[in-house]
Amino acid sequence: VFAIGTMVRAATKTFIKKHSEFVYGTADESLLAGSEVELLRKLLKDFGLRHGYTHRSVLKIELDGYNVLRSLMDMLWAAIVDRESDDDAGSDRVHPFSRYVYRRISENYRRVFEHPSDDVAMLPMRYRECLLLTDMISGMTDSYAMNLHAELKGQIGEYDPVAIRVKKSHEGGNVRKPFRVTGGRPSNKACAR
Repeated sequence: VFAIGTMVRAATKTFIKKHSEFVYGTADESLLAGSEVELLRKLLKDFGLRHGYTHRSVLKIELDGYNVLRSLMDMLWAAIVDRESDDDAGSDRVHPFSRYVYRRISENYRRVFEHPSDDVAMLPMRYRECLLLTDMISGMTDSYAMNLHAELKGQIGEYDPVAIRVKKSHEGGNVRKPFRVTGGRPSNKACAR
């Protein structure tokens, strides 16, 4: 606790001293790099990297988190792009799983996506889709992400969200027909490449 307080005070002093550099983005080093606690920061960082972040339990948690986020992003992305009309963000989702997952996205995020302000509506649809995905993922707590992932994995059945992503990217996102998956493999030859 003492080290944290010391570092916070040092960061505050450095910020006050170099206020204009940080405000205008011209600072050439971090708050602590230019402070009296730079050596302490370096020692704590080295210790953490050597003894904390490489421990098996930490690496397992990191890997679990990576796998959950990757899987969630696949499922959410499929739900965002698997719609009847590529030009209408609010059009019905093609697959029942996509419909279910899309409804699990925050209503506020969906409203902004489906009824954007004029300046956002001018952005390319793919960019708006990416915004929706990043808004949803970044707004999750760890426990919410784990619970949502478990819920969606329990409902997924034979559906393959990665096949939707692959199909959309191979066809430039202009898919109007439903995309079917059989036996866990895409039925569209373009995806089998």
